[in-house]
Amino acid sequence: MAKQIQNLQTQQRLKANFNKAANSYLDHAIIQQKPALLLIDKFRQYHTSGRVLDLGSGPGTFSHGKCQLPDNLVNADLSLNMLKQSICNHNDLVCADVTNLPFANSAYSIVISSLMLQWLDDKNKGFAELSRVIKSDGHLLFTTLINPSLWQLDLAYKQIDSDEHIRHFCSEDDYFKLCRSNGFEVLESIIWSDDYEFASMLELFRHFRLTGTTLPQKSQQRGIGGKERLAKLAINYPDMRDGGKFRLSYYYLLIVARKTYE
Repeated sequence: MAKQIQNLQTQQRLKANFNKAANSYLDHAIIQQKPALLLIDKFRQYHTSGRVLDLGSGPGTFSHGKCQLPDNLVNADLSLNMLKQSICNHNDLVCADVTNLPFANSAYSIVISSLMLQWLDDKNKGFAELSRVIKSDGHLLFTTLINPSLWQLDLAYKQIDSDEHIRHFCSEDDYFKLCRSNGFEVLESIIWSDDYEFASMLELFRHFRLTGTTLPQKSQQRGIGGKERLAKLAINYPDMRDGGKFRLSYYYLLIVARKTYE
C-alpha cells in the first residue's frame, strides 16, 4: 500500500510539473532535443507500417525534428496541458498513465518514448504494459536518463543534508533486465553524455522548472530553499567552469528492442 501511495504521489507531482511547464517546454527543452532526434532517426530505420504510439510524448517527440508525422500516430501523456501543445490531430491525443494504458493488447506495431521512463517509480509495471500493447515482433524504441545524471547537484546537496534530493537513475544493465524480463530482445543500445552550463544556481533550477523536471518529494516540499540554500549549494558545487559557471551532466541511454512473444 505504501508503495502504491508513493507511486500515486510521484504521478501527481509529474502531472503538476509538466502541466506548469507546457507553454515553455519546447522553447527550453535543451536536454530533450538530441535524444528526440536520435530516436526519430532510429524510428525511420525500424518502422515500416502499423500503428505508432508516442508514449510520454509531451507536445510530441516528432515536434523536435519538425518532420512529417508518421501515419497512424497516437500521442499519449500524463499531462493534458502538454498534449494541448501537440501538432497532432486532437483525435490522436490520449491522456494516459504508462502503468495503466487504455489500449488493447497488441494494439501497436511500434512504441517510442523519449526521456519519460526515468520518472517511473514502478518500472516493472510500466514495461509490462509496454509489452502488453506491442505486437509480437513489434518494436520498442526509447531514450532515458541513466546514472550518474545530475551527479554534481547530488554531491552539492549531500554537503548540506542527508535527504534525497536527486532521483535515483537506473543503469544501462537495469534497463536491459527490464527489457528481457518483459519479453523484449535488445537490438541496439547507445550511451552518451552532454554537459550544460548555467551562470547561477537560480538559472540551473529555472532550467528544471521550465522543462518540468521532477525532483524527489522532499526537495519539492522545500522548494529550492531561497537565497541561503542556493548559496550553500553554490559553495559546495563540485564542478565549476571558467567564468564561475555551474556545469550539470546528463547521461543518456537509447535502446531499440523487439518484442519476442505474446
